[in-house]
Amino acid sequence: MLLRSSLGRASGRGLNLSSRSAPSGSEEERLFNSVKSRGRAVDPKAFEGMIKNAAARYQVPEELVKAVIKVESNFNPQATSHMGAMGLMQLMPGTARDLGVQRPYDPAENINGGTKYLRELLDRYDGNVPKAVAAYNCGMANVEKGRLPQETRSYLKLVSQHYTGNQVLRKPKAPPPPPVLKPAPQEVAPATQEVATSQT
Repeated sequence: MLLRSSLGRASGRGLNLSSRSAPSGSEEERLFNSVKSRGRAVDPKAFEGMIKNAAARYQVPEELVKAVIKVESNFNPQATSHMGAMGLMQLMPGTARDLGVQRPYDPAENINGGTKYLRELLDRYDGNVPKAVAAYNCGMANVEKGRLPQETRSYLKLVSQHYTGNQVLRKPKAPPPPPVLKPAPQEVAPATQEVATSQT
């Protein structure tokens, strides 16, 4: 089932993602082509190991990371948006700094930072993929106020075309600690009283 079928879960709390406001093909193309390239797209297979490592580290599905990269930069590690977003996962300078990404055009750092940010958003929205993806694109404040710009609606549609997961993605809980083993009570022999005899 596609992400777009799970968009209904995002429609709560003021978000209206109804199909009547779905973007036209030209709007989607404009969004997809809005990233200025300083280089060329690279074969996505070149980043598989980096994606796999970051996805495992932050417990985010690899396919979701790939879908975001596809829509954000079309796998161009040198991509720069007109707003200044950089690299494969199009991190804004302040966001990159907050995530500890020092070299945003370095594919491994960018993927790690972007995946970490996706995990933070998934945690914030209790695993709701559409809300997390929308916040990745337009910011948490817009999502929380129920304001999804048309660009974000187009973005969600594009991501849904590349991501087939529909499950709610909550961070797995840590396993419970092992039970504390208490030593078995030892039988204590009854105390014997010694009677002191007085010698006279």
